[in-house]
Amino acid sequence: MADSWQECMELGISIARNAGKVICKALHNEQSVMLKTSPADLVTETDQKVEKMIISAIKEKFPTHSFIGEESVAAGAECVLTDNPTWIIDPVDGTTNFVHRFPFVAVSISFAVNKVTEFGIVYSCKEDKMYTARKGKGAFLNGVKLNVSGQTDITKSLVITEVGPERDPKILKTLFTNLEKLLNIPIHGFRAVGTAATDVCFVAAGEADAYYHIGLHCWDIAAAGIIVTEAGGVLMDTDVLWCMVCGSPVIGPLSVRVSRAAHGLCLPCDWPCLFIGEESVAAGESSILTDNPTWIIDPIDGTTNFVHRFPFVAVSIGFAVKKELEFGVVYSCMEDKMYTARKGKGAFCNGVQLKVSGQEDITKSLIITELGSNRNPDTVKRVLANMDRLLCIPIHGIRAVGTAAVNMCLVATGGADAYYEIGIHCWDMAAAAVIVTEAGGVVMDVTGGPFDLMSRRLITASSRAIGERIAKELQAFPCERDDGKKDD
Repeated sequence: MADSWQECMELGISIARNAGKVICKALHNEQSVMLKTSPADLVTETDQKVEKMIISAIKEKFPTHSFIGEESVAAGAECVLTDNPTWIIDPVDGTTNFVHRFPFVAVSISFAVNKVTEFGIVYSCKEDKMYTARKGKGAFLNGVKLNVSGQTDITKSLVITEVGPERDPKILKTLFTNLEKLLNIPIHGFRAVGTAATDVCFVAAGEADAYYHIGLHCWDIAAAGIIVTEAGGVLMDTDVLWCMVCGSPVIGPLSVRVSRAAHGLCLPCDWPCLFIGEESVAAGESSILTDNPTWIIDPIDGTTNFVHRFPFVAVSIGFAVKKELEFGVVYSCMEDKMYTARKGKGAFCNGVQLKVSGQEDITKSLIITELGSNRNPDTVKRVLANMDRLLCIPIHGIRAVGTAAVNMCLVATGGADAYYEIGIHCWDMAAAAVIVTEAGGVVMDVTGGPFDLMSRRLITASSRAIGERIAKELQAFPCERDDGKKDD
């Protein structure tokens, strides 16, 4: 019988890869978007097409098997798990990401017999990452064995969660209360990439220490659940519709010393260049921008990600003359994506020209922000209150990948419609500010006024209409400027 289930798993992997090809091809086309339970709960023709394709291919080989599929259930099919061999399918996990071309979309396929999961497959198709696990056989990513981080100190943990499609004010209040409690422990930070299956696989890979969510479905968690447990993690059901995944039973020892190499640039000797670097400023050097040619450098944008091996870490280099940004370079090294832009010359990723989405309707927007590193309780409340106001407009969703430079570049690619943050630094945003404006986007202050590189706050958006609408909702709070000046 074991061989039968192995045959099923091999078929599932092949089907998941084929489904991923269909999804990636569809990403380049305009989508007909429909709503399910809320203005933020989206479904497309591709979701329905891919699910039919998956079920049809399996039925051809195993006609007596049962199925639970997200789109079938939405259309009225039963969602009952029996002892019969059952495939549990999410054809496009991360539909909102798919609609916005945000680069995390997964096919999730699991297989249960006698109500016990035998194997799970999660194919993150934009990344070409195939996560697999079979009961008692371990978990793998593209054939390489996975292990959770084993982190046991909650104060050293990176946690993933999602806002979800609910926009009911009472539910949002509970969501932000939970976030606030965890931030005040404190923890290292939160991430949100918009697909439950991939979120859980990050825990399995040791790139995050826990994931929790209220309101997800069996097809969101079935495949990834066995992947994380086979990688050594734990899966806890603490309440109805509540799921928590951890890298250790006590959440969740990872000892990493972050060493930053000294950076040097060879320049013509007659260039009187200045430098503003994150680590140099931390060591006591000035961060005042003058008229001199100035390199503005963040050697590792996303240090918390680097510590946890979360797959977004960037090198950010901006160059300014007479206080005007001339060019920017952001290298997302785990993705091998080189974003570049020069004033008046356009923006590019690996040589391909970039263009923002151009979205002007805030209710159809995907927004990126970060919770930041400040754990002052009053600041945490303000940050969460701003998110709450935006979600209640409503918007499609909020994402957070943990690096300001990459966040802004995602706006430049059209993968998101806006990014805002209060409390970042000039080295976080200098390079990417050129990239997003050269891609046709706008950069402004969180009040809606002109962008000030030293102000430690900004909005980048695909259109002025989106930027100004976000500014209308945000409540700014004070933070010391990078140049030490006082704000008016």
